[in-house]
Amino acid sequence: MAVIQARLSDDEAKFIHDYAKASGVSTSMLIRDAVFEKIEDNLDLMLYNKAMKQHETNPDPLSFDEMLELING
Repeated sequence: MAVIQARLSDDEAKFIHDYAKASGVSTSMLIRDAVFEKIEDNLDLMLYNKAMKQHETNPDPLSFDEMLELING
């Protein structure tokens, strides 16, 4: 298992530890979940922006069946 370090002020570290404890999760779990959630949000935004660009160049609507065909190949 890998370890990643981050530099925090004492106040920041205490805040994170206290929040994790109040939430009933480990500090490691809280940070891991927060990082993955942030990554997922950014990926979703990138995909949205890509889809909007495609829509701007080809605004023809697709039926639900046509979308499924594109997704499933």
